[in-house]
This record gives sequence, structure tokens and C-alpha cells, in this order.
Amino acid sequence: MKLFFYYLLQWTWGLPQNLLGLAVWLACKGEAQPRFGGAAVKRWRRSSSAGIGMFLFLEEGYDRELLLHEYGHSLQSVILGPLFLIVIGLPSLLWATLPVARRYRRRTGLSYYWFYPECWANYLSRKAVDKAAKKGVRL
Repeated sequence: MKLFFYYLLQWTWGLPQNLLGLAVWLACKGEAQPRFGGAAVKRWRRSSSAGIGMFLFLEEGYDRELLLHEYGHSLQSVILGPLFLIVIGLPSLLWATLPVARRYRRRTGLSYYWFYPECWANYLSRKAVDKAAKKGVRL
């Protein structure tokens, strides 16, 4: 039943980012992985990862922590709906890719996960995993 609401919210409230995620999914080469908490997962040949709506794109050799992080972005999509791309997507993309942001992180010693979209994604995924564990379910 919860998966039904996850998909319903992703494809109504979160339609813009899911259309974008679907377009990237169809356009990029990679190996589909088992779904995670309802999210579609693909391992692609890039040195970075992304969560776009319910579509998670993970770099080669990803670990569970990275999967959980990107799943957190999927949960942000459910919460923010059409605001996701502006509030999370763009700031996260800039924080990850802009040379000035990379230099700033290196200079200050800040973790990539310090920035609000990233730490919030980690928080949401941890909360979801803990909630599932209390019910005896492993995400």
C-alpha cells in the first residue's frame, strides 16, 4: 500500500523531476539494478551519482551508503513535489560540479554531505531505514 502512494506522489506531485529522470533513464546506458524502496536504480558509467525523482543513477562500485543517499533525494522529491528541481536539484548539481564549490570544500575541509540538500537526503534515508527496520523490513 505504501508503494502505491510513493508512485502516486512521484507521478503526480513530483511529475517534472520524474519525467526528467525517465528521460535520463531511457537515454543513458547502464545496468538496471533491483528496485530500492520503490525507486528504479541504474548503475551507469559515470564517476558521479544522482537521484532524479524516483530514478537513481549510481556510479560503478557504489556502496549501500551511496544508494541510501540517492534514495534520500527520492524522498525529497515526494516531499517537495514540483519544487524539488529548484530547491534540491539545482543547488545539489551546482554544489557537486562547480569548480568554485569543489575548491571551497577542499579549502575548508567540508564534506560534500554538509550542504543542506545532501545532509537532508541522508537524514531522510536513515529515517526510512530505521522505520522499516522497526517493522522487520530491510530496505
